[in-house]
Amino acid sequence: MLTQTTVESPLLNLTGTVHWRDRWWLLDVETSGLDRQEDDIIALRLACMENYNVIQEREILVRPRRPLRPWVEGLTGISNQTLEQALPLEEALRELDALDSPLLFLDRDFTLPFLRIACSRCGREFSKPCLLLDRLTAMLLGGSPRQKTERFLEKLPPPDRLRGMPPRNSDLRKLYELSLAVFYALENVHHIQDTAQLNDWNFYGIILSNLRGGRKC
Repeated sequence: MLTQTTVESPLLNLTGTVHWRDRWWLLDVETSGLDRQEDDIIALRLACMENYNVIQEREILVRPRRPLRPWVEGLTGISNQTLEQALPLEEALRELDALDSPLLFLDRDFTLPFLRIACSRCGREFSKPCLLLDRLTAMLLGGSPRQKTERFLEKLPPPDRLRGMPPRNSDLRKLYELSLAVFYALENVHHIQDTAQLNDWNFYGIILSNLRGGRKC
């Protein structure tokens, strides 16, 4: 299994080689608050991307342990009434497990901890194949993706031919645009064709050299 968790590398949890043009499930979570221990995942919003085009969208609503506070209902657009028909957490996680391709999501400080704690509540570990885009973006940007995403997208926009119909959900749309730019940069600028090559430390040296104004690929 490819698993990288150091500061320098993206976090990978992939049992095989995955190409950028393969199928990925873009994931954004909605929660009942910001406290990982006290609050719950209330929605798993997903867009299936294949060959850089979004081919499917779906939402898995998750029943929380406590009713939502009014400000959470307003922020997420999800009501307590809607969640009365939502799936129990364990069933929602089984739906996530059943997805046939790796997950791609942004935030190791928010999404990943909530997923891990949700799995822990069901007596299991989070082991779904995944790639955390913020680790890759931080390397390519040399800083926080939240601060520099727009500049990065302007600097390395994906070709028009790669622009399919974006997801309807605004957060998934941002993740989609960022994933296109990151994958394009990896493939065409740094010549990294798939996830297996991310475990080759020579490629990290190349990226860092480029960021510091060293030799080009």
